Amino acid sequence: MKLRARTFIKMLVVILVLGSMIQLGQALAQTGLFGGGNKITYEQWLSSMQVHDKFKLELERLSQQNHSRSDLMIAYTFLFYEYGQIKELEPMVVKKESGIPWDTVFTEYLNAHEKFEPRTFDTEYLEGLTTTSRVTADDIMIADRLSFASGEPLKTLISDKMESGQSWGDIAVELGIVNGSETLPRVQITADQMEQFVTDEFPEERVAEAFVLAQKVYAEPKDVVAKMKGGRSESFIMAEFWSSEF
Repeated sequence: MKLRARTFIKMLVVILVLGSMIQLGQALAQTGLFGGGNKITYEQWLSSMQVHDKFKLELERLSQQNHSRSDLMIAYTFLFYEYGQIKELEPMVVKKESGIPWDTVFTEYLNAHEKFEPRTFDTEYLEGLTTTSRVTADDIMIADRLSFASGEPLKTLISDKMESGQSWGDIAVELGIVNGSETLPRVQITADQMEQFVTDEFPEERVAEAFVLAQKVYAEPKDVVAKMKGGRSESFIMAEFWSSEF
């Protein structure tokens, strides 16, 4: 029993680290919008990001105040991956409009917010959830992330979802969090790919980070690896790719 629980916890951590949310990249890959030098339209972006109607209204309000839609898309996409709140959107765009480059805006945000780390779960609680209810591994990890971002107790979020039947998207909107994804997509790296990119200065952990980042910006992993090996930060890479696409 304890061994299965420890294995389950380890599996959840792997999903979180290597399964960073890649909804936008996957959706746009299927439509062929990325690549070829074509800018993504605002309407295409709204559809691909599955932006909630409540947040669409806020985006429209900000757009009517003469904030660039391109800037709004970039800031919202960043907040999506960071499980940021909709109230943080306008301040980020205002910073960019003041002349601060996006990579600096991103870095300042990351420095000002505590880095998310998966919590240590009570094994009996995990066993009970996964054997007696319809709660999945993804549900637990999403609840953990939403709890961290909002301050709401994890058990309360899971109980609310089970009792109300609400989607994670609806719960996220109530919390003001822009990421309401229902599942955690997985990023797969083959042994051959790992061997291709690993060096003494660029170990396996960094290769995994590069693959996750490549999914976020929908770039070829080799291109992101090259930029990271060249000293480019994650913030710089996100800013560069999103600015060219939105």
